[in-house]
Amino acid sequence: MRNIRYTSSKQGCSLLLLLLFLLPLGMLSAQNRGGQELEVRILEAESQEPIPGVVVRLEENHSITNQQGIARIAWPSGRKAHLIVHAVGYQEEQRILAYEEATSRPLTLYLKNIELEEVVVTTDKRKRERTTVSVRMSQAQLKENVGKNLAQILQQIPGMSSISSGATIMKPVIQGMHSSRILLINNGVRQEGQQWGADHAPEVDASSVTDMEVIKGAESIRYGAGAIGGVILMNTATLPEEDKWGGKLQLKGASNARSWGVNADTYGTFKTIEGVKWRLQASSLYAGDYRTAAYVLNNTGVREMGATLAMGIKRKRFEADAFASLYHARLGVFYGAHIGTLDDLLARFEAGRPVNVAPASYAIHNPKQEVLHIIGRLSGLYSMGIGGVLRMQYDVQSNVRDEYENRPGRFRYAPSMGLFLTTHSGHLSWESDKHVPLRFIAGTSLIFQQNANRNDTGSIPLIPNFGAFSWGGYGIAKYVQKSYELEAGVRYDYKYLEAKGYDDLGMFYGGETHFKSPSFSLSAMRRIGDNTSFSSNLGLAWRAPDVNELYSKGLHHGAASYEIGDAHLAPEAAWKWNNELSYSSRLLSLTTTFFTQWIKNYIYDAPQIDPATGGPEVKELLAGVFPVFRYRQANALFYGGDVSLLLQPLEALSYRLEGQWIRAINRETKGFFPYIPSDRYSQRIEWSPTLPIKQIKQLSLSLEHLYVTQQKRFDPEIDFIPQTPPAYHLFGLSIGTSLHWGRGLFEIRLKGENIFNHLYKEYTNRFRYYAHEKGRDIQLSLSYTL
Repeated sequence: MRNIRYTSSKQGCSLLLLLLFLLPLGMLSAQNRGGQELEVRILEAESQEPIPGVVVRLEENHSITNQQGIARIAWPSGRKAHLIVHAVGYQEEQRILAYEEATSRPLTLYLKNIELEEVVVTTDKRKRERTTVSVRMSQAQLKENVGKNLAQILQQIPGMSSISSGATIMKPVIQGMHSSRILLINNGVRQEGQQWGADHAPEVDASSVTDMEVIKGAESIRYGAGAIGGVILMNTATLPEEDKWGGKLQLKGASNARSWGVNADTYGTFKTIEGVKWRLQASSLYAGDYRTAAYVLNNTGVREMGATLAMGIKRKRFEADAFASLYHARLGVFYGAHIGTLDDLLARFEAGRPVNVAPASYAIHNPKQEVLHIIGRLSGLYSMGIGGVLRMQYDVQSNVRDEYENRPGRFRYAPSMGLFLTTHSGHLSWESDKHVPLRFIAGTSLIFQQNANRNDTGSIPLIPNFGAFSWGGYGIAKYVQKSYELEAGVRYDYKYLEAKGYDDLGMFYGGETHFKSPSFSLSAMRRIGDNTSFSSNLGLAWRAPDVNELYSKGLHHGAASYEIGDAHLAPEAAWKWNNELSYSSRLLSLTTTFFTQWIKNYIYDAPQIDPATGGPEVKELLAGVFPVFRYRQANALFYGGDVSLLLQPLEALSYRLEGQWIRAINRETKGFFPYIPSDRYSQRIEWSPTLPIKQIKQLSLSLEHLYVTQQKRFDPEIDFIPQTPPAYHLFGLSIGTSLHWGRGLFEIRLKGENIFNHLYKEYTNRFRYYAHEKGRDIQLSLSYTL
């Protein structure tokens, strides 16, 4: 739904007439749900937390819930079916219900009133805290966006957008916040790379993700300093619940960059060691130059490779698991952003597109980026019965980043910037018994980092070598009742930073810096009847300045800019108030979110105007002429909201409408900040008829529309050009089906984006001065699951 554009009102009217024509067909086909798959989530009635290992029976079919409390089971023929849900220690639940009743809301189980010698209850770390304002992506959304990067996938969530540096480098944005202001928790590990760079995409393999959730509040209490904007929780598939072998093979391809990829996943158990299970996953992506609607974006090829390995063991009172992942990527950087002379740069700003374009190819030349990210994690859980649960974790990460530039002579093949970051962290937490109204969580964490520049680059490093040590401790109290929940948390963090570097004049810079600050959070959730709930969260979070914000002074190759830091920057402190109202019924689901965020000492980089010439401030180097960006600080006010509406008048027909808007004001100048996302509105109509073919499990056809407004809240005095890109409309179409084949399930999906092949620009793309966005793209994915 995201990258598709519209060209004329006549075409729009024709599409609407087509939809009206399809409505009667949807009514005729919506007679039964036979052959479809039901996804049902089982929660504990009082705690509202998922219950793993629940047996779910639907007529003659049965399944078992995973660690998220989710079971997938084939829906029998007929409009209604007999559902039986039972688990050890819980009251059995039986219902006669229709398909839409089973999918509209989670099912709840109540504890049995019996006496046992000892009851050991454990829950997975991926639980959803009900008082937070968060959104979890559905399995259908993840499947439909296979082959895309993390930022592109997350744009399907209301309140999410992206910033980018060309066609290959994108970063997720939560309610206007990105980079170091949001945390990425990758399989329980706080991802640590060179995330400070606007041109440094998250080093994750998005194709391996099977569970993704976005927390929109200031969540520093649980996850540590830095979560001013929110948290992204992503996980690969869990270890198998049953003692069996299985797997999945997925192939994907796209027309725009002539890309293709593969993702393989397999799992099983060790029969010789009871309770030990394993899972192995690997993927790769190979893409060439991307195309706009009018020309090729040369040198924008992509090579990606990722792999994960997980092992775990469960016993009566303890669990232990190990996880490892490897991600490697090579990304081409668009030629047209690296320009030789000042006159050429000004001419390119005026034209807004490249002058010379070569035929598309798969080759990746300089300038380019190469990155390698490795994660290792050991974690354990020990249950003390009514005394609660003790969790322990140690993880280590290694991040290697090389950026290459077009340089003559002996440094032609050497990187212009090379960074090696190592991170060690340890976590210890205790959680009280979850089956009483008043619950407590306490924990502590340590992080040690060491960053070193390569010494064979032949250039002055953009940032200095540094070492950092962080410590934090927190406590959370939660009170749970049937109709409401209350939560309060407090945390204290300390960070020590030592930086050492030499500038282009051979002068030493850096030194020791200490940062410390408390954080707190207050949350409440109120259930209003069976269909409505309201959540509110008020939090204070903080973030220490990144090393690049303090000390950078040089060419940032991937961003094609010359950046200048400020060693006197103070930490950011942010108050964020998030509110969410949610209503859900068989016919209608509505969720609205509103937020306000006050940030003291907000740090941002902005292009500069040369007072001597009145034109953009630039820096002339051997590699070319580059615009200058300086880091500044100001008090800021962010506010906005998002809405998601789902209408399902028929079993086979649904309509979704989503919108989001963000406002950001510089409270000192009363002006605006650069690169704040424009308002976005999207709609989708989906038709899922049931066909009288036994082998076909599901068929879906959808039409999508995205409208992005022009960003008029910007300051032309601190930008290179006096106007922002115009508003645009994008349209897309997708069709998919799944069918039983042998012992497994075969799925196929065909999707078109920007089907009208419109030429447009995105305001939050830092390369918008030089080029347009991607043109039409036809994507095909095939998968087979055992």
